[in-house]
Amino acid sequence: MRKTKRSLLCLDVLLLVAVLLLQGCKSDSTPDAFGFGSQSKVPPDTLIESQAVTITGINSPAPISIVGGEYSINGGSYHSKPRVITNKQKVRVRVRSSSESSGEVEATLVIGGVSGSFTVKTVNFSGRVEAEAATLAGGASTAFDIASTNGEAVFVGSAGLGISINESLDAKALIIAYRTDTAGALEAKVNGAFAGTFTLRPTATAYATSSLIVSVEEGDIITIASPSDAGASATYIDYVQFAESPFRWVSTVATVTEPWATDGVAVGPDGNVYVSGATSVHRVTPEGEVSEFATGFVSVNGSNFDSKGNLFVADYVGNAVRKIAPDGTMTTFASELNGPGGVWVDPDDNVFVTLFGVDFSGTGATVLKIAPDGAVSTYASGEPLQDVIPIFGDEDGNIYAGNWGTGMLFNITDGNVSMLAETGGVANHVCYSRGYVYIASPSAALVRRVSLDDGEVETVAGTETRQIVDGPIASADFERPNACAIAADGTIIYVMDREQGILRRIDAGPP
Repeated sequence: MRKTKRSLLCLDVLLLVAVLLLQGCKSDSTPDAFGFGSQSKVPPDTLIESQAVTITGINSPAPISIVGGEYSINGGSYHSKPRVITNKQKVRVRVRSSSESSGEVEATLVIGGVSGSFTVKTVNFSGRVEAEAATLAGGASTAFDIASTNGEAVFVGSAGLGISINESLDAKALIIAYRTDTAGALEAKVNGAFAGTFTLRPTATAYATSSLIVSVEEGDIITIASPSDAGASATYIDYVQFAESPFRWVSTVATVTEPWATDGVAVGPDGNVYVSGATSVHRVTPEGEVSEFATGFVSVNGSNFDSKGNLFVADYVGNAVRKIAPDGTMTTFASELNGPGGVWVDPDDNVFVTLFGVDFSGTGATVLKIAPDGAVSTYASGEPLQDVIPIFGDEDGNIYAGNWGTGMLFNITDGNVSMLAETGGVANHVCYSRGYVYIASPSAALVRRVSLDDGEVETVAGTETRQIVDGPIASADFERPNACAIAADGTIIYVMDREQGILRRIDAGPP
C-alpha cells in the first residue's frame, strides 16, 4: 500500500515536470520589436543597404516578407519573396533610392506580424524644395498650376497661410519663386524666429523670384507665410531655393540717358533708383519707368540719401553739394568745394564728401564731413589718399574711401588712413552691404566685391568682354560699369553701364 502511494506520488511529479516543460517549449514566432535607422543625403538611383539587425524573441521559424525592397538573412543573397527566419539570425534591408532630388523611398519588413521600416532620402542636389513637397501650414493648399515647375504650387494668398520646410540646407540666402496678383510680402521664420520678408510685386500669371538674405543651417525649420494682416490675394509659391547668394542674374532695367552721361546712382527709401545724368537726376522705377527728378546742375556726380529722404548730390564742376528734398526742390547744401565727387550720409545725417580736384586734376586727397547744419570740417586728408571718389560706411561706424585711378580702398575712420584692399582696377562709385564692398569697375568691365574681413577681392559679374549681355551671372557682360547702389534689403545691385547710359540689375533672376 505504501509502495503504491509512493509510486503515484512520483508519477504526479513526473507529470508536473512534463507539463512545465511543454509549457516552456510552446512555439513562439513573434519576435521582439526591431527597426532600421533611416539614411539621408544618399546618391540618387542607387542601391542602399540598411545596418544588420539581429532578430530575437522567437523559438520557432517565423515568416518574413517585405514591401518596397529586398532583404538578406545572415549575409546571404537578397530576396523579395516570403521566406522564414530563425532566432538570432541577422537581417538587412536594401532599397533603390529615388532618382529625384530630395526623393524618399521606404521599405517595410514584416517578421511574424512585427514590422520595421527602412527609409532613405536622396541628397538635395538641386538646392531647392518644391512648395508642394513641404508641410502646408495655416490652411494652405496645393493647387494645380500649369505655369509652375511641376504643374503644382501652394496657395498662400490669405493671412497665416504658408509652408514649413523641416529639412533645410546650409545657405546664406533664400529665394522663392512666386506669382501674385497684388503687391505684398511673405514673412520668413527660422526655427520660429522672424528672419525677414520677401517683397512681392504683381506678376499676373507668370512666376517671378524674390530673395531674402539670411543664414540657414542644415536641419533648420523654415516657415514662409502670409503676414497676419495680409489681405486675400491670388498668391502662390512654386519653390524655395537655398542659395549662397541672392545674385544669380543680370538684366537691363532701362536706358536712362545718353551714353557717357551718367556718373552716380542711389536707391531711395521709396525703392526707386536715382541716376546722375549730365545736368539732371533721373528717377527710375524697378519696372523701368524713367522720369526727371531734378535738374539745373553743372555736372552731376555721386549721391546718397539721408534718413529723411533728402538726396545729396555732388555737383562736380559746380564745386558744390546740392540737397534735393523728396518733392524735388533743390538747394545748395555746401559750396566752394574742390571738385566734389563722392557722397555718403551716415545714420546721424552727417554728409561725407570726397574731393577729386577741380578741372579733372585728380589731385584731391581730402574727405570732408558736413554736419546737418552745414558746418564743414576736414575728416581725412593727405597721402596715401589721392583723386578720391568712392566713399561708404559700414554698420559698425567705420568709414572707407578709395582712390579712383588705382582702385585702392582705405579705412579712414576718425581720420586714420589705412589700406583695406587693392581692387585691381578703377573704383568710381561703390556700394556696400553686409560685410562686402561692391565695385563697378569701368576699367575692367567687371563688378567685383571686397570682403571687409580680410580684403579678399572676387568677381561678382562680368567676363572682361566689353558688351551688353543679360542672363546668368556667370556669362553676363558689361561695357563700362561705372557706379552701383544696393537695395535696402541687400538683394538687388543696380549698376550703371555708362558707355550706353543703361541701368542694369543683378538679382535672383527668373525662376
